[in-house]
Amino acid sequence: MNHRFVIRQIGVLLLALSCVLGALGAYAFVLGLTDDLESRTPAAFAVAGACGLLAGLLAFVPFRRATPQIERREAMLLVALTWIVGAALASLPYYFWALWCPSEIPARALLRWR
Repeated sequence: MNHRFVIRQIGVLLLALSCVLGALGAYAFVLGLTDDLESRTPAAFAVAGACGLLAGLLAFVPFRRATPQIERREAMLLVALTWIVGAALASLPYYFWALWCPSEIPARALLRWR
């Protein structure tokens, strides 16, 4: 089984998704979000993009010379890992935003309402 190629491809995926997160962060910065709940959005996208970029480089660079040969088992592993890793990276901006947001956001206040 060619694990090196699968890891390299996951690294490429992380690098591509990190570029998308960086572009979304730049767009959010250009919008100039001034609301207290939205003001941390560009930073959340930027930090998530930086985390993905670092993880992508760590996955891609050591295995960049991997043999580009893939069989069914590697393909299935690659598809499964792509969904898992992509979902994890896509959820990071929400996680960072929730960490840096004021403690009394409307959704939390609604949950405590009786």
